[in-house]
Amino acid sequence: MEPVFSREIGQLLSIQTPDIKVNSWVRVTRGTYSDDVGLVIRREISSSLRRLVILLIPRLVPTNDRNLSSAVAIGSKRKAPAERPLQRLFDEKLYPGEVARLGDNNFVYKGQEFSHGLLVKALAYGSVTPIEVDMDRTTRQLFRATSHPVVTRAVFPIPPDWVFFVEEKVEVICLGTLSEGVQNSDLPRNIYRKDGVILTVEKGRCLVGFESEEDQQWLSTRNIRKRIMIGDSVVIVAGELRGRNGLVVAKDGSGVSVAETGQRAGSLFSVHPNVCQVTQVREPGAIPWLNTHVTVFIGMYVGYTGIVTDVHVPRPQYPYTSLDIYIPRLITTVSIGHDFVYDTLSRRYLRDVHPLNSNQQHFKQVSWDALLSPNVGQLPIDPETNQPIVAEHVFGSIPPVPWIDRMVMVIKGHHKGSTGTVRKAQRWDKTRSGVQLLVELNTWSYDKGSSPFYWFDYLDVRDSDAGLGLAERYPLRGRQRYWEPLGLTTRVKPHPITTIERREQTPPPQFHDVYRDVDAWNPSSHTPFRLIMPEVPELSEAEPSTPHREKSPALRLWESLEGASASTTPSHWALDSRLDRKKYLARHEPANGPAIPRIWAELRAEAGKVWIHPESDIPRPVPASEIVDHVPGVKPTTNKKPLLVVRGQHTGKYLRQIYIRYVGQEDTPKITAAVYGPWGSAEEQFLEEIEVDANDVAEAQKDFNSVKFADEMKAKRAEARKHRQRGDKRKKKTG
Repeated sequence: MEPVFSREIGQLLSIQTPDIKVNSWVRVTRGTYSDDVGLVIRREISSSLRRLVILLIPRLVPTNDRNLSSAVAIGSKRKAPAERPLQRLFDEKLYPGEVARLGDNNFVYKGQEFSHGLLVKALAYGSVTPIEVDMDRTTRQLFRATSHPVVTRAVFPIPPDWVFFVEEKVEVICLGTLSEGVQNSDLPRNIYRKDGVILTVEKGRCLVGFESEEDQQWLSTRNIRKRIMIGDSVVIVAGELRGRNGLVVAKDGSGVSVAETGQRAGSLFSVHPNVCQVTQVREPGAIPWLNTHVTVFIGMYVGYTGIVTDVHVPRPQYPYTSLDIYIPRLITTVSIGHDFVYDTLSRRYLRDVHPLNSNQQHFKQVSWDALLSPNVGQLPIDPETNQPIVAEHVFGSIPPVPWIDRMVMVIKGHHKGSTGTVRKAQRWDKTRSGVQLLVELNTWSYDKGSSPFYWFDYLDVRDSDAGLGLAERYPLRGRQRYWEPLGLTTRVKPHPITTIERREQTPPPQFHDVYRDVDAWNPSSHTPFRLIMPEVPELSEAEPSTPHREKSPALRLWESLEGASASTTPSHWALDSRLDRKKYLARHEPANGPAIPRIWAELRAEAGKVWIHPESDIPRPVPASEIVDHVPGVKPTTNKKPLLVVRGQHTGKYLRQIYIRYVGQEDTPKITAAVYGPWGSAEEQFLEEIEVDANDVAEAQKDFNSVKFADEMKAKRAEARKHRQRGDKRKKKTG
């Protein structure tokens, strides 16, 4: 312990301990082993000092050399400087009677510990450095000759074998800058690790540009390490393992562990990162669940579906298996945890439907084994029906194709302009859209005859009537989203519709000439029909004729009954089909249990239930009777949020509020708003301007295009204020 002046406290606290990792190679800077390379096996604190425990090649004087040196020392008057002993592995047989055994291959000799022929030495951080570590051939051979378990797993630094490429991301080990007052380069300095990108490669050095600083610096390749992350695909481009490739599954201080793919899939080997090159090529058999259609049921992308494009192994910073999912509706790829999605077909986790094989176990998440005990069985629950899923449901039939027997026209390729009928569809990752259609063309071919069948990419055909893509013309619902294409289609000019010339039909008989056709025993068999039904008033010449008045009373009575049966209203306003797949703010009041004051409600018409999305819980279906208006409701006087009409004739319309208007003595004002659609899409546009009651609207969840229409809404509100001011002035003048 030493006293420290107050002016030196700041300097003392600014001293940083070098970031030297376990299983990394370092160079000794002081003492007998100066410039020797050692392997760090652990870090420890002894007597309040931080130290590193390192394995070194011993430098001991043999027995015969010791006797000779002692004889020379006795006969000489002046002490000559001792030469540093050569490197050799420790052999306890050379020092009989002077060695104490600690265990198997562990000994103590003259207060020094030896393990498997190597010296176990504790050094301070200031006595070692990770900079300019270059192991000579002799040291490398001696380390390989030992059987120490840590050394056998370590990767040796061989700078002549390292290969660097331009634009590779690297980590640089460098010393801190010298202070202006002290320009002595021999003094100890702090060691830093900075991230950069290689700009130029030369023999023995590279020009590195640092990301956090606008600086470029030439550095020795011995102080550069490639930044390789767990989950990266790499190819070995140099060294003894050149030509092998695989997936990085672990990292340690000296190298990376790679699970090999290809012909030797399953083997695991360690290699230095500087002999690897990161590649984007993925072996199909090495990555599980690729091109699988999934549905997101937790998180901000809940309800969206997509295709798995990549899978990432768990990492120390994020110990969960994650998936890269391309969502066609958003035209983007997002990273989502495995436990947040399920297979669209079976509605089960991917790890249950497609288990990991022996070569893919590094994708396994640690928490998967902690969910259930091996002797406890639990059937998964269908999130839509809350019913257990049995084994027969796992490999259930693929959902029916919604486009079968639909007329399409080909817009690309050899058959451009031809029309036909969709007969079959299948998912295929080799196409741009991920879906291909079998179309029966309305043409004749000399090799296939009439009505030949051809496979087309989904993006190469359009609906013949509307010119839209089939998914836009016939929207996918529920499990049908399995057929969701990966790309969006643009509208084309539809195929001209053939007009049919209709012949003039014989006009129907006059009303008073119609008689009932019944058996003779019926006394009214010859009674005119007009005597039974109420009289129909004659239409005057001045009164315009309407289709309704031209119909007979019986037909009008039948249509009124049909209209009454067809215009049935839902049992609850939340079950209105116009609210399907639209989220709005509401309140959940269950029959048993406390109420949830703030939830996002969403009707799913195919299931006939309302799903709630609590802010701190997972989505689940509830009866519609438990959904009530949010309290407090929308405040029209200050509202700036998007709205959704949940009741009335405008139900299901998304609004952006313009202004409000009070009618009579009513306490609640009327909201004048602009209707936009299709909501949240790239094609969203202004549709109309309506007026609704403030009690009939709820807050909508998201407004993706708020910035896009900000200026337009600002202009509409300004125009509304002008009209309102002119109206007030007119009232004052008339008053």
